[in-house]
Amino acid sequence: MNTDGTVNGADMTFTPGAAMVTTTAASAITLTTATAGGNVTSDGGSSVTARGVCWSTTANPTIAGSHTTNGTGTGVFTSSLTGLVSNTTYHLRAYATNSAGTYYGADVPFTTLCGIYSLPFSESFSGTTIPGCWSQVDHQANGFIWQFGTITSQSPNPVLTGNYAYLDSDAYGSGNTENADLVTPTLDLTAFSAVVLQFNHYFKSYSGSSGTVSYSIDGGTTWTQIQQFTTTSATNPLAFSQNVNATAGHSAVKFRWNYTGTFGYSWAIDDVQITGTGGVALAVTPPNQNVTPPAGTTPFTVTTPASWTAVSNATAWCTVTPSGTGNGTITATYQQNTTATPRVATITVSASGAPTQTVTVTQSGVAPTLAVTPPNQNVPAPMGTTTFTVASNSDWAVISDASWCVVTAAGTGNGTITANYAENTSVATRIANITVTVSGLGPQVVTVTQSGGAPTIAVSPPNQNVNAPAGSTNFTVTSNANWNVTSDANWCTPTASGFGNGNIAANFTENTAITARVANLTVTVTGVTPIIVTVTQSGTGPFLGVAPPNQNVNYVSGSTNFTVTSNATWTALSNMSWCTVTPSGSGNGSIIADYTENVATSPRVANIQVTVSGLPVQTVTVSQDGYVGMNEQSAGEFRIYPNPTKGIFRIVPPQGQTGVLNVAVCDMNGQVILKKSLNGEKEYFLDLSNTAEGCYQVMINTGTEVIMKKLVIIK
Repeated sequence: MNTDGTVNGADMTFTPGAAMVTTTAASAITLTTATAGGNVTSDGGSSVTARGVCWSTTANPTIAGSHTTNGTGTGVFTSSLTGLVSNTTYHLRAYATNSAGTYYGADVPFTTLCGIYSLPFSESFSGTTIPGCWSQVDHQANGFIWQFGTITSQSPNPVLTGNYAYLDSDAYGSGNTENADLVTPTLDLTAFSAVVLQFNHYFKSYSGSSGTVSYSIDGGTTWTQIQQFTTTSATNPLAFSQNVNATAGHSAVKFRWNYTGTFGYSWAIDDVQITGTGGVALAVTPPNQNVTPPAGTTPFTVTTPASWTAVSNATAWCTVTPSGTGNGTITATYQQNTTATPRVATITVSASGAPTQTVTVTQSGVAPTLAVTPPNQNVPAPMGTTTFTVASNSDWAVISDASWCVVTAAGTGNGTITANYAENTSVATRIANITVTVSGLGPQVVTVTQSGGAPTIAVSPPNQNVNAPAGSTNFTVTSNANWNVTSDANWCTPTASGFGNGNIAANFTENTAITARVANLTVTVTGVTPIIVTVTQSGTGPFLGVAPPNQNVNYVSGSTNFTVTSNATWTALSNMSWCTVTPSGSGNGSIIADYTENVATSPRVANIQVTVSGLPVQTVTVSQDGYVGMNEQSAGEFRIYPNPTKGIFRIVPPQGQTGVLNVAVCDMNGQVILKKSLNGEKEYFLDLSNTAEGCYQVMINTGTEVIMKKLVIIK
């Protein structure tokens, strides 16, 4: 598909599941036999249970008619065809049968060889095609050869009886040259001392055309001319008769009529007769009798002046009249053919001094039959054998769709199928389908149903030791049933379930504790006591972290925290009585340090030691400011009192201080909470009673300097 439109490919058909087979052309062809075969190139997805070739005198034969059976499966096979009739064209096809049906190769025709004739011999050319076992040679290779019928476009036309053989050069047109032979079958003249050739003909000459009559005593390899015709026949028709005793006593004699011309007229030939003396003539007709499967009789006509004998090569089912004198009849008595395969009896007829003659009785087979019993065989779980009975009149093939059940591959007629089955180690019942096929019939399927065994379960090893980091470990399960797995520890997750032999993968998380831990995995199968295996995970090494390393606090009593990061049990101890701490804990946690008021003016430090067994002691500190007294003074001798205060305090300038004082009080974040200008007093009152307790900075700007004082408010 593109912008110009949509174009479709060729329409092709296919048959799902069809086997593919090619036909091998016939070879080693004789009067009554041939060799053929085929190649099964694909089984279509199901086993080929029968293969071979089928043949008929009509196109596209099937296995309902004559056919061979040549094994099973794919690949090349060879078939032998018997019971054929001499000088007959047959159609041949290879076939292959699987569970989807019967499929055929291409139709390949072939023709059986001609027999060797004796005397007397005659041919009237009554048909419109070349007679059996006669042949033509087209020396020009242009298709301008002998025909059979009548000439109606010349004046005069040949005056012969009915149809005849002719080569009409005039009909092939101006500028076209004809050079073609018409040749008899092979004649065995070993019993004759004198031979006469006779025929009626009409030769019409023009432009140097010619007709010759010749004979060969070596089967057509070399030829000897008897007579040549170059002028128009004196009469219409003209009778020809001539002794050709040179052919007497030879076993491979042929006669030939050759016409050569270019836009000449024609040559017509009719009523050929070849007779002989000095020997015994023997003829048996027809060369073959086709008969049906029921018992019966069929006749052959014997023409001879002598005494003769007849012998069948298949006396078990076909017997014949043993002998006679002169012209007579051979009666072939045949028994019923109870098989589906055609069969052939060859009858040999002999007379002293005459060539031996053979004829055949070809008896077709009955319709194929097949019955297999019982439809099912129930068998126990242990290995063993069971049988099925086959009733058939044909070749049959057998396949099993289960590798654990091996069957008799093939047989002929009535018989037995032996099914050898292996032990069923599973708890589930299983079924093997056994397909029995006969060419021309639909397949029959019987079954072997094998019960399951008792459930079993084994898990190994009983324990897996693993390290503290996350990972996975495996257990091997040996079972014939469905199994399930559960864990009693959420840190260990196993494969949930399985069937038959398999593995359990146990995935475990990291063990951050210092102690080992165990997960119990319970494996269950219905009808069997559960099996418990374990995963034992070692602990990790202890660790300890305490932060921050120091906490700064003011002189007022209170508490502060330290964060402990650990996977173990720890203890905490302060070296100062004014600072008490959380005495112990396990894993991650907090240490609360409670401290009393520092009434001294100097700061103080408490060391807190945190201990985990097996690790170095870690020490953190609480640093507490000293008490700020109300007599504290800074540069310039400004005094602030009381200090600490509950909020109301005084600022006393030094003696002699004059001028305006700009006072600002800031908290520890630098935020101004009070701002005033003071002037003309010996001391000044300021009120911060609504201010939260804490430490504050008092800035006194005299105009010439800034004096900083600390103020502590306690409620």
